[in-house]
Amino acid sequence: HHTEDGGNNMASKQEAMDASVGPTSDAPVEEKRSSHKNKSVLQAKLTKLAIQIGYAGSAVAILTVIILITTFCIKTFIYQHEPWKHEYFNNFVKFFIIGVTVLVVAVP
Repeated sequence: HHTEDGGNNMASKQEAMDASVGPTSDAPVEEKRSSHKNKSVLQAKLTKLAIQIGYAGSAVAILTVIILITTFCIKTFIYQHEPWKHEYFNNFVKFFIIGVTVLVVAVP
């Protein structure tokens, strides 16, 4: 008879332990879900910011290439009255490379 009481006592202790473990194990799951939601909101904001930086970097890179080509053409053809030479194509390629470099540095 004493063994049954001990068994019931053990069973009730086990149930009490299960009950105490149950809610605490559910709480981290809820925290993980809410933190996952916060991370997704943060990730969305970071993605939006990265896209905006990409657009700004692209605009600055294009503007840089346009300014370099324009100043080169004005200095060479208007002020110095130079005729077109095939070597000038190398300058345009260099300007394009500078623009790509600006774009790569600007985009995260």
